[in-house]
Amino acid sequence: MDFTDIYHDGGNQCIVILKSKADELKSLADFEGKTVAAENGTLQQSLVTEQLPKTTLEPISKIPDTIMMVMTGKVAGVALASVVADHVLQTMETWSSVKPCLTMLHWASS
Repeated sequence: MDFTDIYHDGGNQCIVILKSKADELKSLADFEGKTVAAENGTLQQSLVTEQLPKTTLEPISKIPDTIMMVMTGKVAGVALASVVADHVLQTMETWSSVKPCLTMLHWASS
């Protein structure tokens, strides 16, 4: 059995933010002094810690909870794999008040 072949590509990494903040949060440097959430124990948590050293990391355990944290302004954004962010945003199409308010800032390849 060969375990060296990649069986899953998590895609690019992104930060889901409010669309109303898209002009303000255009690059990683724009998150300085802000709080960014990432799921505890994930690549995204490591990336936030390593690549956004001047932000506050908010470790989370459930991704849907972080969407509400973004919506209420508790965090500036949530770091996710883009495939996860796409899925979350598609799933939330039924939340008419949520999906139109969110967008993604792409930042790193995994």
